[in-house]
Amino acid sequence: MVFFGQFLSCYSPAMSHYRKGQMAEQNANNVKAEEEYLAALEESPGDPVVVFALAKLYVNMEEHEKAVERFDEFLTLTADDDFKWKDERWEADFYLEKSKQKKEKSSRKKK
Repeated sequence: MVFFGQFLSCYSPAMSHYRKGQMAEQNANNVKAEEEYLAALEESPGDPVVVFALAKLYVNMEEHEKAVERFDEFLTLTADDDFKWKDERWEADFYLEKSKQKKEKSSRKKK
């Protein structure tokens, strides 16, 4: 479970988009979930909670290049607070490596 920090500490348009993204993802509407997570990032740029959710969504969508970019972003955003984000950083590292491998396999198939 993601530590919500200050992102969810008060109501905001970003939180509304984030929640809509979660609901869309639960309903297997990945396109809508992506739209909502991106809208949340427009309202709250660089929010680690949203970046992490978007990265995981990209893994599920098999958008490995995008997943790699977002996991890298998440790890950079949370580097100064390693303890607070310990579990999520471990999960991000795991999925980052998995996405890199799948991205590499995918590019070899295209050749």
